[in-house]
Amino acid sequence: MRIHAGSVTPSHCCESIALSAQSPLLLVDAARDAWRRRAIAVAPVLAGGLYPWLLQLAYAAVDRHETSDLSEKVARALVAGALMFAAPGAGLWLMSRLSRAGSMTLGELRLRSIATLVLAAPPLFTLIGVEAWLSGIARFENAIWLAIWLPLAAVALGTTAERVTPAPRRPQATSWRIAHGVGALLLLTGFIGLHLANHLGGLAGAETHLRVMHALRHWYRSTVVEPALLGLCLLQVVTGAVLARRWLARAVDAARALQAATGTYLGLYLVCHLNSVFVYARANGTDTDFWFASGGRAGLLGDAWDVRLVPHYALAVLFLFVHLGAGLRVVLLAHGRKTGWLMPAAWSVGAAVSLGAVLPLLRIHAS
Repeated sequence: MRIHAGSVTPSHCCESIALSAQSPLLLVDAARDAWRRRAIAVAPVLAGGLYPWLLQLAYAAVDRHETSDLSEKVARALVAGALMFAAPGAGLWLMSRLSRAGSMTLGELRLRSIATLVLAAPPLFTLIGVEAWLSGIARFENAIWLAIWLPLAAVALGTTAERVTPAPRRPQATSWRIAHGVGALLLLTGFIGLHLANHLGGLAGAETHLRVMHALRHWYRSTVVEPALLGLCLLQVVTGAVLARRWLARAVDAARALQAATGTYLGLYLVCHLNSVFVYARANGTDTDFWFASGGRAGLLGDAWDVRLVPHYALAVLFLFVHLGAGLRVVLLAHGRKTGWLMPAAWSVGAAVSLGAVLPLLRIHAS
């Protein structure tokens, strides 16, 4: 019996049977992989949506009894810290996972933008809290927060396979970048560096912080300097928003995405800080001194509302150094210099300065 070309042979039958047997397993694997991708996408967004309640749990975890055992106090403090920083940490993790210089889908780009908002949950929630209080609807701040995050969770579940082109490795300098860099330099030397030194002085006690602050106010609250600093802050917010939108909308590597994400955090922090100082405090005749920043004698952990300010302040200082390090990395790479040491140094120095600036606000100091 002759078998013509194209006829089904016994070997072909065996292969078809094997593929048929494997197809349910392949479908199960595909479904499992799809659910895994969705879980990776939604988990950080869920952490962002639950951020107010994570703060409440952190406040409840803190031990405020003088007679408690030291080991118990430390353990409770670690639990509280993990809860306070869980949401921004999840946002940072997802953003880093989604950042690469090659091609990315539109769905991945949207997820990375949402991850940036999760990272910026502390200043965003603080801003909402202050505005809700000023508007007389403070009891609805958590509902407002959920109204923001539920649509973001829905977007996180959606995906698209459309590809986007990668950004060039060395984009040409623009007027926006130049303005942002010059403004940053002026703001760093004219205020931020002095302000951070003032907060580090709080490690010696509240009185030291207040003495340094009153001396520095002769400079940055003068009739010429204060409006100039305010203008520089607004310049950084506007130029930073334009640059962050540009980079977060494109397929870039993790370092560039980190620069944009930390810049987004700092921009929201500046808006929140200016609103708290110039609208909330000064309009009500409140002195924005050490006691205002620390929430009073009990410190930031002494009040359920003030606990949100711990990650709000701590990450602002940390991300300032990371953002500057990422910007300096671009400059060094453009000049052919090695940068492997730069970002670890930025993270380390930023963490140390952040800890030194925040500890006095928790009423932990040398005297």
